[in-house]
Amino acid sequence: MANEIQTLDKLQRLDVFSNSITGTLPDALFTLTDLVLLDLEENKMTGLGFPDGLFNLESLVSYRISNNFLSGSIPSAEFSNLRELCQLWAAGNRLTGTIPEEISTTGKIESLLLYENLLTGALPETLGELENLYDLQVYNNTFQFGIPITLFSATQLETLRLDYNFLSGELPTEIGNLVNLKDFRLDRNSLFGEMPTEVGKLTKLENFIVNNNFWSGAFPDVFQNFDSLDFFDVSNSNFVGTIPESLFQIPTIRIAYLSNNTFSGTIPQSFSDATILRDLFLDVSNNVCFY
Repeated sequence: MANEIQTLDKLQRLDVFSNSITGTLPDALFTLTDLVLLDLEENKMTGLGFPDGLFNLESLVSYRISNNFLSGSIPSAEFSNLRELCQLWAAGNRLTGTIPEEISTTGKIESLLLYENLLTGALPETLGELENLYDLQVYNNTFQFGIPITLFSATQLETLRLDYNFLSGELPTEIGNLVNLKDFRLDRNSLFGEMPTEVGKLTKLENFIVNNNFWSGAFPDVFQNFDSLDFFDVSNSNFVGTIPESLFQIPTIRIAYLSNNTFSGTIPQSFSDATILRDLFLDVSNNVCFY
């Protein structure tokens, strides 16, 4: 990308999505202070994903750099300059370091996509201060420690993907605050403890995927008011007790993976109500259901 771009000093939208652009982000790009949209996704760009000049773009609403070869960390203090930022899409790169607490100073972020990077540390407590946040995807990084309770103050969330990390601790009961959730994935972490009954408040869920953790206790029978759930996966966990009967009363359930647990008893009679059920896995496990 050439430095001649600085001659377009009134440019508001620059979208070069899905080309074969190489090289680093030129300094000249950050002289275009009227930019509202900057979309560089799906290219072959290298260098820093968050160069210092980026924070000169105080009108920027959408910054999209996903699926390049960009590296470096996400700066902290400078984020206060990007007060109009609504979309931050930086997935599929080589970003390192942590998500800075200061990310909430922008205030308006609605969509934060940082999945498939090399980010680490704790999820910042301040994510819950993003009142407009509806899409948070940070899967396939190396985040550690527990899920901050404050995250569940972001009650507009529709997509919450924390899968493929190293998160530990229990799932807070405050999960029940996220009543707008449609896609909820915690799989392949190190979470433990009982599944809180408050998940029964997430009646808009379409995907509930929490497999490959270290849960314990019985899975609560809480699906009586669900009418959209398509994919349910609690496989490779440590659940005991009976299979929730209300699971099969969900009219939309197509996929239910319950393998490698210690469920017992009979398959619920409500099984016959699941008329579009495609996959039901109880296999190769400690499950001792009697058919």
